[in-house]
Amino acid sequence: MPVTINIRYKYLLLVTLATISILLFLYGLTRTDMQTIKNPTSLSSPKIHEPNNRKSLFMKAPVKNSAQCESTISFQKNVLFTFYKHSFEGIRKVALIGFPDHPNKGDSAIYVAERDLLEGLGIEVVYICASQSDYSTSDLQAIVQESSPEVFAFAFHGGGNFGDIYPDHQQLREDVIRDFPNGKFISFPQSIWYNGEAALQETANLYAEHPQIQLAFRDRQSYLIGVDGFGKDNELLLTPDIVFFMGDLSHIRESTPIKSDVLILARLDKEGGQQHSSESLYQQGLTSHNVTYSVEDWLGWDPEEVRNPDATFDIKGKSRFLSGAQFLASHKAVITDRLHAHILSTLMGIPHIVIEDSEMKKITNYHNTWLRGCTSDGVSVIVDSPEKAVDTLLEWKMQQYI
Repeated sequence: MPVTINIRYKYLLLVTLATISILLFLYGLTRTDMQTIKNPTSLSSPKIHEPNNRKSLFMKAPVKNSAQCESTISFQKNVLFTFYKHSFEGIRKVALIGFPDHPNKGDSAIYVAERDLLEGLGIEVVYICASQSDYSTSDLQAIVQESSPEVFAFAFHGGGNFGDIYPDHQQLREDVIRDFPNGKFISFPQSIWYNGEAALQETANLYAEHPQIQLAFRDRQSYLIGVDGFGKDNELLLTPDIVFFMGDLSHIRESTPIKSDVLILARLDKEGGQQHSSESLYQQGLTSHNVTYSVEDWLGWDPEEVRNPDATFDIKGKSRFLSGAQFLASHKAVITDRLHAHILSTLMGIPHIVIEDSEMKKITNYHNTWLRGCTSDGVSVIVDSPEKAVDTLLEWKMQQYI
C-alpha cells in the first residue's frame, strides 16, 4: 500500500509539472506576441515551414547554403534586438555621439541601422554630433536638463573606431563622458584596436570612473580585449554588428541594374591589406575568362544629396548607405577587403569573396564569431590573397553560382 501511494504522488507531481510547463510556454508566447504588437519593427523567429517556391537569398547558390546563411542573419538580428531592448529599457531620449560624416558607406549603414533600432524601441534622437568641431557641451547640457535622468542616455555610434587608430573619434567620446559624469552611456557594437598599451590603460582609467558605461564589442577578439581592459568596472556585451538589424536587403539587389560581373572593392585607407596594384592580376585572370570587372573603393565619391550644404545628418546617412548598397548590387559578385562590403553583400544575397591579410584581422574576427553559417560556395568565403580570390571566383563561375 505505501508503494501505491508513492506512485500516485509521483504521477500527480509529473502531471502538475507538465501543466505548469505548458502554462509557462503559453505565457511566453503571449509575451512574444505582445512585444511584436508594441514594436512593429521587432523581430520574428525564423519560419519552420516555408513554401516550396520561396526565393533563396543567394539565388544561384545551393539552396542549403543560402538557407543556412539566412538563419545566421535572423539569429543576429534577434540577438541585437534582445540585447538593446534590455540596454535601453526605460530610455525615451538619446544623444547620438559620433555621426559618421565621411564617405565610408559602411559607417553610414551602421548609422541607418542604429536609427532603425532606436525607432523600433520608441526612442527619440534629440541630439547628434559628428566630431569635436560640432559638439557643443552647452547645447547638449540644455537638452539633458529638459529630460528626466532616468529616461535619457548617450548612445555611442558603433563601428571600428574604438582605440587609437582613429583618435578623433575616441577623443569625442571621452570628452562627452567627462562633461556628463552622471550620464548613462550605451555603445553600439564596436571593434577595438590599440597600438599601445598605455593608450588603452588611459581610456580604461577614465571609463572606470563612470560605472554607467556599457560597452558592446562585435567579435570575440575585441570582447576579450575589452574584458581585460574594462571588464572590472564596466558592463560589456558581445553582440553582432548593428547592420544585421536591417535583415534581408535583397530588394536593393533586385531593383539595381547590373553593370559588370565583378566589383573589386579594395580599400584605400590605412587599414587595408589588399592592394590596387593587383589590378594587373585581375586583368590577366578575369579578362581572359570573359569576366567583366571594375576596381574601386567607395571612399572615392559621395552622392549628390550629400554635397548639398543644407543636407541633414539623416539625409547624409541614408544617401550614403543606399548608394553604397547599390554600388555593390550593380555587380553579380564582389571581391573585397571591407567588413561592411562583406556584411551588406551578405544581407543582399550577393556572392562575394573576402581578402583578409591585414594585421587587424577585423573581417576574419567578425566572420569567425558570427558568420560561419554563411561560409559556403556561392555565398561567401575568406581568402588571404588576390590570387586565391580570382581562383575561387572562376570556380564559382564554372559552377554557375554567379
